[in-house]
Amino acid sequence: MCDSLAQVKGIGGLEDSRMCGTRISGLWGIALIVIVGCSLSAYGKYGGGSGTPEDPYQIRDANHMQAIGADANDWDKHFKLMADIDLSSFTGTSFNIIGNSRTPFTGIFHGNDHEIIHFTYLSDDKSDIGLFGRVDDPCAVIKDMTLFYPDVDGGFVSFVGILVGVLENGNVVNCHVQKGMVKNDYAVLGGLVGYNGGLIQGCSSTCSLSGSVSWAGGITGANRGTITDCFSAAPQIHAVSEVGGLAGANYGTIRNSYSVCATHGGYTVGGLVGENRGLIFNCYTVGTVRASAQPVGGFVGENIYGGQIYNSYSNANVKGRKIVGGLVGENRSTITNCYSTGSVSGDYRVGGLVAYGYPQMVTNSFWDIETSGQATSVGGTGLPTDQMQMMNTFTDASWDFMGETANGIEDIWFIPQQDYPHLWWEGMNVPMKLTPRILNCRSQGNWVKAHLTLPEGFTVADVDSNRPAVLHSFGFQSTPLYVFVNVNELVEIEAAFEREEVCSLAGNWPEALTVAGFLADGNIFLGTSTVRMIAPGMKLIEELAWYWLNADCVQPDFCNDIDMNRDSIVNLLDYALLMNIEVEFVTDE
Repeated sequence: MCDSLAQVKGIGGLEDSRMCGTRISGLWGIALIVIVGCSLSAYGKYGGGSGTPEDPYQIRDANHMQAIGADANDWDKHFKLMADIDLSSFTGTSFNIIGNSRTPFTGIFHGNDHEIIHFTYLSDDKSDIGLFGRVDDPCAVIKDMTLFYPDVDGGFVSFVGILVGVLENGNVVNCHVQKGMVKNDYAVLGGLVGYNGGLIQGCSSTCSLSGSVSWAGGITGANRGTITDCFSAAPQIHAVSEVGGLAGANYGTIRNSYSVCATHGGYTVGGLVGENRGLIFNCYTVGTVRASAQPVGGFVGENIYGGQIYNSYSNANVKGRKIVGGLVGENRSTITNCYSTGSVSGDYRVGGLVAYGYPQMVTNSFWDIETSGQATSVGGTGLPTDQMQMMNTFTDASWDFMGETANGIEDIWFIPQQDYPHLWWEGMNVPMKLTPRILNCRSQGNWVKAHLTLPEGFTVADVDSNRPAVLHSFGFQSTPLYVFVNVNELVEIEAAFEREEVCSLAGNWPEALTVAGFLADGNIFLGTSTVRMIAPGMKLIEELAWYWLNADCVQPDFCNDIDMNRDSIVNLLDYALLMNIEVEFVTDE
């Protein structure tokens, strides 16, 4: 695993732990000597620091950024931006790209919420183009920064992105690219990452893409990893084939993401993904989608061979020559619990939801026959607008909505008044506090209370106090809401949940709890906060450890990787490292 639990947590909201190369504790002294010796000789290259997790190299100006790419020996180190940086002095191929296929970047780059401005690169003879050329390590992280006004032209090469050319393995978290352009005339072009085999989380791009290129997308050209909580708002995406607002082709997982793009191409064009052979869920599209050939869809151009699309929708307007669908152009795989509402037009094989493929693969899905202008589809059910804006249309088809449990407890959808269904994460995010903050489930008590505060301008009447709040994705409902105006003249909502219900989550405790409440117009508000829990049975951890391993841990096997921190003792700390959770040490009186 990563070097420590603190390092994993420090990544800043990674959705899951990732297995990394283990290190034997007995070698740390040697490693430390090497790092210190290196940092003393290299101190002048950067603005301070020694390149360790505790003391990262400090990057304060453009020359420091240039120095990183000049020394491959540092590409496994830790870096931290200390100021906004302007790279406009580096043009053509003069900027030293960080990481390549021979020596990828495997370290940590912490953007520290700073900006990198005017990153420019022009090349026609080298693949893996981006601020970082290639990243390849499950513990590598690039996080918390924004690139403004980039201009990247890869010429006739493969794997071109603005931030990363190839993310073979690793994590890009909370990174954004705005107001720029990226071009390529060969293959695999992304507005953020060219090729993704790792994790892209909480990222966005508003840059235009163009070129005679295959596999082009607003976030990535091709995805074999995971994309979550991301969006693309490209003013223009124009490519030849496998073109998508978010990803050109998907062979991995995309969730909780959306695109608002003008997406144009020749073959296999989609508002979110051009070609899908992976998993897409809880996503949506708006904007325009155009294709000069086939197939084209408001959400996915072609869904084939194991591709799965569920709990998603498209409001994009779609136009093409043939095989034109409001949601999917050509479908040969699974579509479940989806809908489309955009206008759809074409010359041959046009469908309100799906244009061509296997109708039996489409279940519990709908399209608006009025707004689409299409009365037929290869699969799905066409309905007039008024029925598309009624909750029971969808709950009767087993869709899981907020506040009902008959169709499940995941709370995937909600529906505002006179509107279509929306995904839960589209709700308005508001501040929330939980009391108690430390929940001792071994003692008696009545309630866990959520205190949510609405933004300025809302009134008490804007809250539907007759509908209980929901502990999201667990199916627990609160007592009736207490709604009032606080001392800051803001509307505050108090929602109380049964203590026993919350404590029942022990053993599968989330890092944070999300509470959803309802506004009078059917929209929802969401508050998220953490709470520490003292769970029953933790006092027995030492006894558990004895049963777990009734022997000393010695080299070379360190007890088959059970002794996570390599201290020759199996205890609660190893359990925490293994499970990647935070726990409370407690003892009986």
